[in-house]
Amino acid sequence: MLRGQVIAGVTVTGTARFEAKAPIYPSGFCQVLGTRAPFLDIEIDVPDNWTGRYWQQGGGGFDGRIASVVTTDAGGAVTAVSPVLALKGAVYAAFNGGNRASVPAQAAPGVWASGSPEGQQSAIDYAYAAGGTTVRFGKAVANLLRQGAEPQLLQRLLQRRPQRLHRRAALAAGVRRHRRRL
Repeated sequence: MLRGQVIAGVTVTGTARFEAKAPIYPSGFCQVLGTRAPFLDIEIDVPDNWTGRYWQQGGGGFDGRIASVVTTDAGGAVTAVSPVLALKGAVYAAFNGGNRASVPAQAAPGVWASGSPEGQQSAIDYAYAAGGTTVRFGKAVANLLRQGAEPQLLQRLLQRRPQRLHRRAALAAGVRRHRRRL
């Protein structure tokens, strides 16, 4: 349904549904993966028992990789889920800082030194833009899944009045809106 859609400037690259599996995670959840050029990758996980909370995982020394909410074994079976999602009922959002450690040509700091437009955008994402992009994408996805809205409707709303929609989404979710001017 969402794959290929552009939401808040981010293209959805994958979706997955995880049904509840006690005692690992008592509530089911939806995972939405997205990317924005050149190298920003984002993961959003929305639990069925969403309490309106939003948790965004920063790089924490792991920029270039996404600290996923899900831990799997070699066979792909889920072995653990972050307590933020499983117990707190918060939307979990994580991003790679705008660079991909697994691809040497797209990894920091080398990509920044290249002087290419992609390297410059990667540096901007790392410095400040990736966090804001992730918040906008995360809130839009969470509210889309929560309200069961059609992706085309949400996209039209985002294109017309992104600030108003995000303000309403934040209020509806019980999340305090923080404005940061750079």
